[in-house]
Amino acid sequence: MRNNPHTLMVNPTDITNTCDFNRDRKVGPTDQIICRNNGTSSPTALKLIVLIANQAPTVDAGPDDAITNVG
Repeated sequence: MRNNPHTLMVNPTDITNTCDFNRDRKVGPTDQIICRNNGTSSPTALKLIVLIANQAPTVDAGPDDAITNVG
C-alpha cells in the first residue's frame, strides 16, 4: 500500500485495486489502518472466488414433467 498510493484528486484507483480495502477510490492511511487491524493467517484468510470469463450460463429447471394433451 505504501508503494501504491492513490488520491481522488491526482490519481483515483479503480474498483479492482486490492490495496483499496474500503473502496473509496483512494489508497492511503485509512487502508493501512484497516490492514493492520485485520491481520489474517492461513485458516482465517479470505477465500477468493475465481471467475471464469466468457462461459455460457447454465440453467436447471428441475426434472422434466410429462404433459398429457386432453382435447
